[in-house]
Formats: sequence, structure tokens, C-alpha cells
Amino acid sequence: CVVALQCTKKETADIEEVNPPQEKALGDKTVDSTLYAPLEILELGDGSKASGGLAFSKHSGGFQLAGELVGSVATLALVPPEKHWDISAYTYLRIDFTNNGSGLVWMNGRLDNKGARGYANSTASLAFALPGERVTLGFPYPRTKDQNDAPSLYDTHSGKPNGHRTHWKRFDPKLVTACRLQIQSSSPDVSLGDIQMHLAHEYGVAANRKRMQLPYLDKFGQVRNEEWLGKLHDEKELLTRRDREERDRDNGPVSFNKYGGWVNGPKLKATGYFYTTKHHGKWWLVDPSGCLFFSQGINTVGYFASTPIGDADRKSLFEWLPATGDPMRKVVITSKKKWKPKISFIRANVYRTFGENWEKPALERIHHRMRHWGMNTLGAWSDRALFSGSANGVKTPYTEILHIWRKHATRITEDTPDPYSEDFDEIVRKGLQKIVAERGHDPWCIGVFVDNETDWPKNLVELVFAKGANQSAKVVFIDHLKKKYGSVAKLNAAWKTKFASWDAMLPAVILPQTASRKSDYDVLYAMLADEYYRICHDEMRRVMPNHLYLGSRIHTCPEWVKRACAKYTDVYSSNHYDALPGRAGLPADVDKPVLISEYHFAAPDRGVPGVGLFPVGDQCQRARAFAAYSLDGILDPNIVGLHWFTYADQSAAGRPYENYQIGFVDVTDTPYPMITEMARKLSDMMYTTRSGKSNELLESLYQLIKA
Repeated sequence: CVVALQCTKKETADIEEVNPPQEKALGDKTVDSTLYAPLEILELGDGSKASGGLAFSKHSGGFQLAGELVGSVATLALVPPEKHWDISAYTYLRIDFTNNGSGLVWMNGRLDNKGARGYANSTASLAFALPGERVTLGFPYPRTKDQNDAPSLYDTHSGKPNGHRTHWKRFDPKLVTACRLQIQSSSPDVSLGDIQMHLAHEYGVAANRKRMQLPYLDKFGQVRNEEWLGKLHDEKELLTRRDREERDRDNGPVSFNKYGGWVNGPKLKATGYFYTTKHHGKWWLVDPSGCLFFSQGINTVGYFASTPIGDADRKSLFEWLPATGDPMRKVVITSKKKWKPKISFIRANVYRTFGENWEKPALERIHHRMRHWGMNTLGAWSDRALFSGSANGVKTPYTEILHIWRKHATRITEDTPDPYSEDFDEIVRKGLQKIVAERGHDPWCIGVFVDNETDWPKNLVELVFAKGANQSAKVVFIDHLKKKYGSVAKLNAAWKTKFASWDAMLPAVILPQTASRKSDYDVLYAMLADEYYRICHDEMRRVMPNHLYLGSRIHTCPEWVKRACAKYTDVYSSNHYDALPGRAGLPADVDKPVLISEYHFAAPDRGVPGVGLFPVGDQCQRARAFAAYSLDGILDPNIVGLHWFTYADQSAAGRPYENYQIGFVDVTDTPYPMITEMARKLSDMMYTTRSGKSNELLESLYQLIKA
């Protein structure tokens, strides 16, 4: 597909050095460079219009957009000739444009169904273009489950080889009512020429039979009947790539000290552990030596990516599985449950790279990679074997994560603990004590997340009342109501209920939130959230007083949960999948250090069909989206770190309902050059950018991309 020419040439040069052209025998395989080639023009209706100072004009085969921005953002609303476009016969919509202006252009796009919002009935993408570049804003869009025509073998795949993709945001390609573009530029004068809208990649089993032929994955875990830039064809290439990477690797940004802190920056108090401080109006982490530290991290660093082997039908997906007696079998077949084995193709490829004593050199390479890329933190769920550092003394700061309730604590919902249960504080304490027993009070440990994406349903108080008398939170709620109302008669009058006594509330009862109950429900919800975070905070101070309490990696929750989290945590953490981090949901009146604990971008052009939670069109735009997100965080006075999810691509055959192209490395353990090189360029300028006076995102991004 058409991407920025500068990016295409750079990545091609990187890959072809280890993939000589004669090794790229394509045969009848699907080739990603043609998979998303334009097939059908998307016609525009006469109601399409621009605002924000830009003039929109149609011409044969496309349109153009030019003018001077009024304000920071211009908007272009493209509409269909009739009520809606039906793009369901394809899987990819592409908007190709040339930036004829003098500044960096950011095009933020959204395809809408009726009732579109940012979180529902829409799908988004984005693209950045330097002056003179022609780039693609690509939408690898999802569709509803009932539109899938793939065999049941692929039911658990988020992205399927027939082109079907799922996303938690509902989107129906049969009923697209508009394409909305927001245009920003580092220069007020904008000129976008030869803008063309096309559909690409035909949808369905019939159009993708070659791609779907079994076995689906080759011996390396790659989609067998598909070609892309950087695909592995021979085991010998693994050794060539290994040697080349070792040859080109350096010791990381010169601005980094041994922790990845700012070696030439201000020197603050050295406590021997990480802590937070506000310095010249911006929140920072401070490393054990007293240097300012911004946490650029990656989650799940290590070789965990795997896919279930399953029954005979599922085994037909695989060209290769290690035979009984194969020494590789004990390395690549993993499972906590013997009857549910999984295969890790990335482990197999690392084994092929380093041999049977693979683990030590492979983990050492990870430390050197992280340093070379300028990524200074091992995020949640990283391989604990990495925490001790490499044989030659290279170490990387890390975070711990403690999961406390799913198996052990009394719960309100499957993923909501009851902090009032008599054993809740003990469970938290024992979990933290286990971390200390294994690692000691390690100065390289930044802090601890307690839980991940705790479920905070809007009707949580209603769910508590629907429990029986043995639900601790329910007893506490009733005690609170007794103190407020004094008598059950006064409660009945306020709530419009008919309880004969306070004890009559103890059995399971359905009490939906109503206008008359809302103020009480809000207070009860806030009480429970406060108790949860208070206990986690108190146990952290008791067991690990020198380490930071990093919160619970909030995804979605009511306002009072966010406030309770901010009240008790050292750092407010949020899993925030969007174009930019913003304040990641932190209430506007709260001043607190923030850590983005998960985010990512994914593209469909490297053989993994799933495109994650924020899809973009290609690898060039994935790297630039990463850069924009990171820079926005670096410039934000509250954000103290950003942790990408995840280190390696998920298997194309998937863990259940996820098979995303979201890694810094692919299934062969080969780094993606565009995003890793962007990470390094970003880290080279990270500390001077954050400490500077300018907070202009697009100008900083322009300088970074063109560097």
C-alpha cells in the first residue's frame, strides 16, 4: 500500500540487508503490498464540506483541501451520495493524499455509523505527512460478528484471514453515514492535493481462499500463504539478523544514566529508591541516584506470546509442532493446565537463534535492546528472570503487578473485590510480602500495580444490594444508611421502598438506582472505592514503604473511583487506548503524577490479521502514532511515564479473542525497525523536550519525524 516514501525506503533498506531479493519467492502467496492496493473509488455526495478555514474542492477522481487554518483544527465532513455507504465487500478504506504545504500535517479520521461517538458506532485511524510526502490514512475497519463467513476454526480470532475483524466499539461497514477528518498542521497554511478515497482488500472466504489454506501458520508461526516486508523464510536468516543486530547496537541515549534517568539534568535527593516530585511545575519520577526519570516502558517483556494447540481441527492450523522427544518441545509447549497446552512460536524461534541454552543470551539481548531503543522500564507482566539484569551487568528498572481477588478475595462481581471483606487487607499484605520474599527491597523496582482494570460497573451499588447478608459491603452500606436516616421509615420515605425493618434489607433485594436514591448510591459507591484504595495504600506502606503504589491501571470507571485512586496512590495509572493520552481520565482539578500503563497502535501489513485497540493503516503511521502519543505524554506536566502494550506480537492464530500486531518485535523475535528507530530518536530528545519551555506537540513531532 502507498505509505510515506521516506518511510518505505528506510524500512526496505533495513529488511533487504537480511532478506536478499532472491529469497523472496512469492509464488501464489498473497502479498501485503498488493493486498491493500486500491480497488474501487468511494464516491462522495454533494453535501461534503470543510470548516476551519480550509476550502474543499472536488476534481476528477478525487478532491483537494487548501487554505489557512482558523484555530488549531479544521474539519472535513465527507458524506455518501445516498443515505450511507456500504463498504462491507472490502476490509480496508484508504485516503491517499499529498502534503503540498510547508508543515507537518496530522489527519485524524473517523468512519461513522448513525449515532456515532468516539467510543461507539465508529472506527478511527490517523496519519501524519511531512511536506512533500504522499501518505495513506488507512482504516482496517471491524465489522459485526454476524457478518463473519469464516469457518468455526477461526471463531476465537479477533482478526481472521477472510478479513473479518472485531472491536469492542460496534461498527457496521454496511451503514457508513460519514467520514470525518480533523486536520491539524504545524504551519497555518495547509495544502493537501490529489486526495483519493478507495476501498481495498476484498472481504470474505471466497476472495481469500489462498490466504486461508491450511496449514495456516508456517514452522515459524507466520501466516504461511502471505508475504510481507521482513517475513522470515529460512532458519539461517535468524542468525544473520542476530549478528546484524549485535553489530549495530549501541549503549543507548547518551542522556541516560544506568537507570535511564537524566544524567545531565538537575540532581535531587538520592534516596536509593524511586520516588515522585514536582520540579519546575512538572511531575517527575526520580531515580535512586537522584536524577529525574521519565518512564518509557513496554509491558510483557519476554517470550510469553503463545497460542492454544487444541483438538485435531485446531492442530490443522499448524505446519509444525514439535514431536515427542524433540528437545525443543519442553521449551515451546507451555501451559499452566496440562490438558490445555499452548505453543510459543517466538520461543521456538529464539531457541533456533541461540540453541538449547537459549535463555541467558536471549534475556541478555532484551536488556541491550531496551537500552538501545531508549526504553528504560520493564512494564507489567515482564519476565521476572529479567529483573536480576544481564550477565554483564546491564539492568533495567521494572514494575511489579499484584493480582489479588480473582482467586482469593470475596468478590462483588467477577472482577470487583469487596474491600470490606474481613480478609481483604490480609490478602493484599500476603501478596506484597511474596514480592519482597522473592526480590527483597530492590531499588530497581519502581513500584507495584495492585490489580489491572478492576471492574467498576455503573450499577455496583445495586449489585451489592442484590447479594445476600454475607456480603460485607452490603452490611457496611446498611450501617451507613442507619446512621444517616435513623429509622427505616425515613429511608422508605426517601427511597420509595417498603422495608419492614433494617434486617429486611439483608437478603438479596433488587434496588435499581432511581432519582430518589442517586445521591445515596453515589456516596455508597465512593465509600467502597475509597476503602479499596485505602487498604491497598496502607498495605503498601506497611510492607513496601520504599516503593511506589502505582494504582490499579484504570480503564473505565465513575468519577469517584478516579478520585479515590488519585487520593491514595503515589502515581495514578490508566490503560488509555486513544490517539493521545491527554490526562488519561484524571479529574481536571486533581494534580497528580500519571502513568499511562497501556496503549498501542497496530497495522494489518505485517502478516498478523488483528489490528489491536487503535488501528492505523501501515507501519509508517504506527511509528508516527507512537511518536505523537509519546510526545504528548512527555510534554504533559502530569504524565511521568508511558508503557506500550506489548513487547511481541500476539500469535496470528491468537490467544482467545486477541491476535494483534502490537509488538516491538514480531513472532520471529525480529524488531520492527520503524517503531524501534522512532523510539530511539524520541528517547534521545526526551529529557530536553520535557524540561523545555515549549509545549507545542506538532512542532516537536515535526522535528522528531524529519530528524
